Amino acid sequence: MRPNTLIPVLVLSWGVLLCAAGWAEPSARRLNKDGIEAYRKADYSKAEEQFEKAAQRVPDNLLLQYNAGAAKASQEKMDEAQKDFEKVSAARDRELAARANFGKGVASYRQAEKKQQAKDLKGALEEAKAAEEANKNVLRAGPDDDDARVNLEMAGQLRKEIEKQLQQQKDKEQQEKQKEDQQKQDQQKQDKQEDQQKRDKQQDQQKQNPQKQDEQKQDKQQQDQQDQEKQDQNKEEQARKEQEKQSQEQKAQQDKQQKEQAQDAGKDKARQEQMDKDVTRSVLNLLDENDVAALKRMMKERYGRVRHPDKDW
Repeated sequence: MRPNTLIPVLVLSWGVLLCAAGWAEPSARRLNKDGIEAYRKADYSKAEEQFEKAAQRVPDNLLLQYNAGAAKASQEKMDEAQKDFEKVSAARDRELAARANFGKGVASYRQAEKKQQAKDLKGALEEAKAAEEANKNVLRAGPDDDDARVNLEMAGQLRKEIEKQLQQQKDKEQQEKQKEDQQKQDQQKQDKQEDQQKRDKQQDQQKQNPQKQDEQKQDKQQQDQQDQEKQDQNKEEQARKEQEKQSQEQKAQQDKQQKEQAQDAGKDKARQEQMDKDVTRSVLNLLDENDVAALKRMMKERYGRVRHPDKDW
């Protein structure tokens, strides 16, 4: 396990800069002082709050921005601390810019470790390189800064370790891809061999069993013929049923017509008999008694016994 020899981000003593032009704001000076006291007591949350308020009152004062970044870094808020240190690293004051670069190097190193643990190796590599570059900037401004030199060495070791892990990961992915490709090739080769064996087997069967093929062909022809005969029988049966149905319908129609004709004939006969009666009544009304008696005798001779309609006329 790598020993943790990084120098923590510290708040510098700003006494020599308290009289600078940017410190004309008394409340900002008081807030910065309260922040330094809270930081020394390890109350980093309160220190951050005081430094942020002071920076809002004097936005151009990069000392306050650096102090805010230091308090955030002490709380492991490395993303936010990096932004503050990045702004201060461009300060004209070489010492302040160097301390900002030192803080940025520490923050980037911590971020690299976190991303490495999270298996984000590409992101970790970028952070490690950023840590190296930040410490190089510190050494450019002050080559005698031993803390920056230690941090640079550790950032370089971390970068190499991450690069090694990335290479191992890349090699592993390539090996897995090669293995997968080989498996695909082997499967394709096996499938091809199985297909060839199947075709060879079919060809052998065709060569060895020509009679069986003829029998199968004849069986198929017979089956087709039977199916056709069955279809023809079904068609004939359907036609026969249709013809029977038509015959039944015709017979029913004829029976209906005959029944209607019989009913009409009965009605005609009844009407004729009624007409005969009416005619008879009319004739009898015109005849005298002798003529009636003669007519009755004639009708009796013709039709048999005649009922006496005594009250019909």
